[in-house]
Amino acid sequence: MNEELIQTLSTGLAAEEGHENGYMEQLQRVKASAAQATTFVEQSKLKLKHLETELADKRKQVTAAQKNNKDLSAGLTTAKQQVNQLEDALRRQTFDPEKERALQMEKAAQTEAISRLSEQIDYTSRKVSGLDFQYSNPTPNFDRSSVKGLVAELFTVRPENTDAATALEICAGGRLYNVVVDNEVIGSQLLQNGKLRKRVTIIPLNKISAFKAHAQKIATAQKLAPGKVNLALTLVGYEEHLETAMTYIFGNTLICADAESAKKVTFHQEVRMKSVTLDGDVYDPSGTLQGGSRPSGGGILTSLQEIHGLKSQLAEHRRQLQQIEQRLASLSQEGRAYAELKQRLELKAHELRLCEQRISASEHVQLMEQVEKLEKEIETLKTGIEEGNVKKSDAVKRCQEIEKEMNDFKKNKDGKLQELMVCSRHGCY
Repeated sequence: MNEELIQTLSTGLAAEEGHENGYMEQLQRVKASAAQATTFVEQSKLKLKHLETELADKRKQVTAAQKNNKDLSAGLTTAKQQVNQLEDALRRQTFDPEKERALQMEKAAQTEAISRLSEQIDYTSRKVSGLDFQYSNPTPNFDRSSVKGLVAELFTVRPENTDAATALEICAGGRLYNVVVDNEVIGSQLLQNGKLRKRVTIIPLNKISAFKAHAQKIATAQKLAPGKVNLALTLVGYEEHLETAMTYIFGNTLICADAESAKKVTFHQEVRMKSVTLDGDVYDPSGTLQGGSRPSGGGILTSLQEIHGLKSQLAEHRRQLQQIEQRLASLSQEGRAYAELKQRLELKAHELRLCEQRISASEHVQLMEQVEKLEKEIETLKTGIEEGNVKKSDAVKRCQEIEKEMNDFKKNKDGKLQELMVCSRHGCY
């Protein structure tokens, strides 16, 4: 063991495998590391000098190119600002395309309902074609509101009294076709210059003599047949200004539920009023009776009631349609503003992309990229040189330590061996 150790220390070559750390071998290896570090540092310094020269030239070129790139940079900044502004404006828009589509569907439904109701009104109106009253203005600037219209169209049968429609129609008789006007002057003008298509009877509201049965008579009749007798006037609805005409037509006739009730009240000494049953039979206090088949024009009031109901529905659907169209008009304005803003944003975003492409392809940007790359390479070289100098310094120092140990060993081989043996026994080597 001692001979092998001495051989290793003196020659740097081990006699057995595993003892490769002799002085000569260590010295050769450390010197090689120092030489390698020196070569790396020198080469790096040469490359660093070249790159620093190139970097200086590139920076000069950047300065020159920057002057030519000002317009592009300004355009890019402006385009970015405009895109941001348009994006903010678009986010603030309240337009909702889904809401517009829903309203369009509602509009289609209302339009279909209006068309259906109009057809129903036309069909039902043909049943009462005799109520078609038309005239021309008899004088210039004629006020058409002074002509109220046909009696049949000026009142309604109350919903709870629809079963009395036939009786009310017979009660009114031919007066259903009379025309109500404000006064006799309007009536004369219509008859003379209104170009009427058929003969009509005029009811001037200011001249007509209306008679309404006395309340005592009505009360007596209702006592004779409780719950089965009503004054015809109380079964219809009309506007207040038409009361005179309605009283003239319905104010002196009773509507009775059946023939027995009609007989009781019609011929009673304290009543003696004309009565009409729900079936249409007429009882007159003079003793005459009318009945049998209903008049050929029967059902006019029923048809008119149906028309009134249909027209009421039609008016409601038209009101809803008008509201929908107003909302759509408002949304349409918002939609146009939204679409215009979106189009402007798309155009400006495209302009921004083109500007970015021009700048990225410009000489200034390419030079800046080259400068950045050179700066990184130079920084890497400087770090490598510092590390190489440290490796070189460490290797030189280690060479000196090994050479000193070799000289000490040559001068005092026995003492060194003794020292090594002592260390070997005590486990210090």
